[in-house]
Amino acid sequence: MDELNSLDRLDIGVHGDRHERELWPLLHKRFPSYEILWRRLIVPLTFRIDRSVDSGDPKWIRMRPDVPEMYEQMAMAHYSIFYFLSRAMKRVFEDARVFKYPEDVLFLLDSAGDNFKRFMQAINAIGADSGIEVFDREPGDRVGRRHEKNISAEMGQRRQQIGA
Repeated sequence: MDELNSLDRLDIGVHGDRHERELWPLLHKRFPSYEILWRRLIVPLTFRIDRSVDSGDPKWIRMRPDVPEMYEQMAMAHYSIFYFLSRAMKRVFEDARVFKYPEDVLFLLDSAGDNFKRFMQAINAIGADSGIEVFDREPGDRVGRRHEKNISAEMGQRRQQIGA
């Protein structure tokens, strides 16, 4: 539990990469849970958890070499969602004199959406290792809606397996 508490001390605006530090102020009020997800899913895949790597070392924010590819794909999609969404917001809030090409915002939002689909696929691939489907795959379902009954049943089964 101490490891999770130490992750909670990390702040994207301080401990993120250059883009995260620059762009986080545009998103933090609208998507505060993004940082929680970043702390719990992304940070553990990086050298940020390696106490032998100093936070000033450029390697600190990088993926550790032992991270499985499916986790790396999830992290890349997660980062890309953040990047494209925050870039779109930055374009929207720019001075009107500089805002020549509003279609840039639509392109950036489309890219964020494409990466969200990749993120969902990656999360489902990771969940499949435990027999869990996190995001619906059925046509016509709302994006991101969970199979709440299935997940509850699966979590109950997992608790029984581990004796909790």
